[in-house]
Amino acid sequence: MWGMDDRTRYIYGLVDPRDGRVRYVGMTTSPELRLVSHCTNLGRLQPDGQLARRGRKDDWLRELEAGGLRPQMTVFEEVAPENDPLVREEVWIDRMRAGGADLLNGRPAGRPDPSELAAFRVARGWSQHDLARHLGLSSGAVSLWEAGKRTPPRLVRLALERLAQLHPPT
Repeated sequence: MWGMDDRTRYIYGLVDPRDGRVRYVGMTTSPELRLVSHCTNLGRLQPDGQLARRGRKDDWLRELEAGGLRPQMTVFEEVAPENDPLVREEVWIDRMRAGGADLLNGRPAGRPDPSELAAFRVARGWSQHDLARHLGLSSGAVSLWEAGKRTPPRLVRLALERLAQLHPPT
């Protein structure tokens, strides 16, 4: 997530085949493969043999699967990398919600999962202090982001993408 390459991105919606409502908005480089992955990653088992609970979207997908259905995918927009695909995804999520869509997106578009930020940092052998130094910010800010208590601002997320290009994982 932190390193955008130069491939075209597609902003898409997953549509409930029962009522035609858009239930999820996402971004991908390959709509066909992404639809398959949405529908095939539902059966992950935990060590105790129970299905891993991953959120409302997965509950909805399991419900469809139990009824012999699959979501439909519609591509809203094709986005060149220089046109900031994360922002375009946010625009579509905002547009859908403003229109009354009950989206199942777990967190706002482009907002990193706190574990992704920690993994980004650790993969480079950096401490929170090191990452903060690269960003010109306090290590307290990084700590709050990784704890999920705050979300990095958009400019910081863009800086992280640039850092990913300059400093690949070690």
